[in-house]
Amino acid sequence: MDRAARLRTPRTYLGAAGLAVAANYVPATVTLGQWGSLRVLPGDLCRWRGPDVSRVALTFDDGPNRHTTPQVLDCLDQLGLRATFFCVGSLVERDGDVVGEIARRGHQVETHGYRHEHHLFRTPRWIVNDLRRATRVMSECGFPSTWYRPS
Repeated sequence: MDRAARLRTPRTYLGAAGLAVAANYVPATVTLGQWGSLRVLPGDLCRWRGPDVSRVALTFDDGPNRHTTPQVLDCLDQLGLRATFFCVGSLVERDGDVVGEIARRGHQVETHGYRHEHHLFRTPRWIVNDLRRATRVMSECGFPSTWYRPS
C-alpha cells in the first residue's frame, strides 16, 4: 500500500482524532503538573500534584434545571456546603428564576457557554460568539460572569 493510501485509512483518521482530543487536554494536564508536591490516595488509586487536600472546589455545570437544581441546592444546604454553578446561557434564559435561587442560597453563578456544544470541532469564531452570547444573557439576568468553563 502506498503512503497516500495509508493516510486515507480509518485507522489514520482515528489516530488523528485521538491526537486532537489529547491536545485539547494538554493545557489542563500541564497546569495540574505544576502545583507542587506529589500526593497519593490510599491504595495508590490516584496521584496528583497539588496544595493541601483538605479543601476542594465543588462545581456543577450544564444547568440550571428547574427539576433537579432545587434538589441539589437542598442537599448542599443540609451539608452546609457552597458550590459554583456553571450555567448554560440558553437554560438561564428559560429558568432564570432558578439561577436567582442559586445565588440567594449563597452559591457562585458562572457561565458554561450559551449552547453547550463541545468545542473540539468548533471554530474559534463560533466559540467566541457562543461565549459572548452567554455572558450577555448572564449579565442581563443580573449575574455577570467572571469565570468560564468551556464545554
